Amino acid sequence: MSQLKSGFLLWILLTACLCLPIGCDRSATDGGKQGAGQAKSSSPAPTSPQVTAAEPSAAKIEVEVEIDFKNSTPAINGKVTLEKDQTAFAALENFARQKELKVDFKGQGETLFVMGIGEVANQGADGINWTYRVNGELGDRSSGIFSLKPGDKVLWIFGKYP
Repeated sequence: MSQLKSGFLLWILLTACLCLPIGCDRSATDGGKQGAGQAKSSSPAPTSPQVTAAEPSAAKIEVEVEIDFKNSTPAINGKVTLEKDQTAFAALENFARQKELKVDFKGQGETLFVMGIGEVANQGADGINWTYRVNGELGDRSSGIFSLKPGDKVLWIFGKYP
């Protein structure tokens, strides 16, 4: 019986040693039987209620988008709100969604290539195609990786590559 008592006391001591530094959470779904590998964060519980409202628009940016179809359709423009660090392609997608335009593309990220906007598709190497400019400067990389800043103006234009 003495060995049983000693084993039980040893188990309690080990459990206490494991739980104290990492914090035991009795509300866990396993009935409070967490081991060291299953412990929750050891940071102290917050003393004030957590804010669940969305953060102010600090993580959002507003950019202007224009799509110039050249002679086939009048140009359209407007503003879109994006998450911070979004791309020229994300601006096009959001604006096209607002205007109910289809955007055809292939690839993603640095290999993303816009094939068509609305009913206007690229014509290939010898024809006219979609290109983009940000603040008047021709995009020097895929629109899928060109990050925008607040107030940027993105122009998508259907024409000969400059």
